[in-house]
Amino acid sequence: MSVEFHEGQLHLQWVPTSGRTCGAEAIQVRPCGDECGRGAFALQRIKRGTCIGEYEGELLDEEHFWARYPSGTADYCMRIDRTWTLDALARAGDDSTFSACFINHSRQRWNVRRRIYRRDRRILLFTARDIAEHEELLLDYGSQFWHGREHQEIL
Repeated sequence: MSVEFHEGQLHLQWVPTSGRTCGAEAIQVRPCGDECGRGAFALQRIKRGTCIGEYEGELLDEEHFWARYPSGTADYCMRIDRTWTLDALARAGDDSTFSACFINHSRQRWNVRRRIYRRDRRILLFTARDIAEHEELLLDYGSQFWHGREHQEIL
C-alpha cells in the first residue's frame, strides 16, 4: 500500500510490488488478432508484483493536452493527476521493442496495475498476479478513458 498526499488530496494505492523487475526482452509486442491491433505478451512466466516498466511519454499539462486532443480522446495517454498526462503517441509507432503503451485494456481480465507517483510525474506498471508465458498483459484503463467512445470498449 502506498500513501501520497498531493494537491490537497490523500491518495491510497494498493499495488503488489516485490522489488523484481523484468526487462523489455521478457515481453513481446505482436498482433492480437482482434480489434485491439497490437498487444503486449509475456515471453516467459512473470511473477506477481514484478515491475514491467514505466509508462513513458511526453508530459503534457492540461492546456497542451486539450490543444492536442480537443475531443478528449487520446489512445496513448495516461493521466497522472488533474494537471499532468503522459502522451506515448510518438512511442506507439515503434513496436520492435516493448513499451507500456502497448498494454491493452480489459475491465474484467486485467493482470497489470499502475502505481502513480504524482509528485515525480511518473507511472510504473506491476503485475497483479503471476503471468503465464504467452499471456497478454492487460490493464483496466478506467471508465474515464472510454468516455464518449464506450461502444469501442472490449470487455
